[in-house]
Amino acid sequence: MNQNLIQKNLNSNMTMNLKYDGNDVGTVELLVNETKIGFKVKDITDKYLTIDLEDMLDSETLDSLDLDSLDLDSLKGISEENMNEIMDLLNVSDDQIKAITDIVKKALDDAIPEDKFSSQKEKITVNGKELNTTAYTVKISGNDAMEFLTNVLEALKEDDDILSLIVDKVNKLVKISGETSMKITKSQVKTLLNSMVSELENTESDDDSTYKITLYVDKDQTVRLEFAQDSNAITIDSIKDGDTTNAALKVKIDGSEMTILNVEETKKGDNKYSTKLSTDIQGVKMELTLDTDSTDSSERVNMKFHAELLDQMKITLNLEAEAKEASVKIDKLTSSNSIDAQNIPSDEQTKITTNVVNYLDKNINTLKSIAKDLDLEEDEVEELVEYLKSGLSSQMPVELPTPDEGNEAA
Repeated sequence: MNQNLIQKNLNSNMTMNLKYDGNDVGTVELLVNETKIGFKVKDITDKYLTIDLEDMLDSETLDSLDLDSLDLDSLKGISEENMNEIMDLLNVSDDQIKAITDIVKKALDDAIPEDKFSSQKEKITVNGKELNTTAYTVKISGNDAMEFLTNVLEALKEDDDILSLIVDKVNKLVKISGETSMKITKSQVKTLLNSMVSELENTESDDDSTYKITLYVDKDQTVRLEFAQDSNAITIDSIKDGDTTNAALKVKIDGSEMTILNVEETKKGDNKYSTKLSTDIQGVKMELTLDTDSTDSSERVNMKFHAELLDQMKITLNLEAEAKEASVKIDKLTSSNSIDAQNIPSDEQTKITTNVVNYLDKNINTLKSIAKDLDLEEDEVEELVEYLKSGLSSQMPVELPTPDEGNEAA
């Protein structure tokens, strides 16, 4: 697959060369000019069959879809101004981060007594490596968690700078969504937070469960984070060894532990990484490997996916992709190189029908091979192809058999 894209107006073209077991199955070309989309299949159509989304989504169509309105400009992509707004949503200053951190820390100190914190030396194994760690533990109840959340909300509603931050981010989000008439204020946010605090204070918690959160530290490196309740737990392991970081997500249910996901990432050089994700749960094995290499103007990705399902099926997918930033030219859809898909002239219909019949004849052996991999019989494929050819040749709409009939004749 090869694709060119001009991001400013979302004009693009794409070519997909389809192969099966080394045999060419077809070439599909897609050309997009803003709201107009054209596609053609080599050996079947020599002109693009086009659909104009702007024409399709007229007022009559919208009424039939029971939609009040539709902003067609949204089909042309996100404006540069909105993109800047989106990026600014993620922009929080160091002072703001510190202020939020201080609020959370104080709320935690006020809600959870000091005697619920503890630390001790503990030997654990992470990624096959035995470590002598310091385990920092806090035990909290459901009531402690409720008090902590109440303290956070109380502090937020009294901090003018944080209220301004919330108002700024929410209003940007509203603007990006296209709503221009609505704008929230600090007093509205404060009222909402007051309401949430009142609701929490009036809620009677009957949760007497004890939750334990433990942080395992080895030589200033956090190697394990564990959330536990009785004999159930969620554990996240992470250990860095040179340029390689290994991580694992584990779940313990009634004392029985299983690994949900393993992640291994290795830095191979400047902007070069190899990442492997794997899992093996009750006979389902999956592994995904990604090798990436990026520069200021290009990015290469090699991906391999392998899965084994209960010893019954194996799937392997390989993908190699490269994206480059370059100057490209995108063709235009014109009356000479395209046809309206909703109004195809009769002579073009005849030509397309003939080409489809010839395509089926030419690729019958490949179609049989595909069918064999899908556990279909070769004679069933031949019968289906002949059925389609018969319908196409007569230029009559093809009525496919019902599921029951298909089992007998398809």
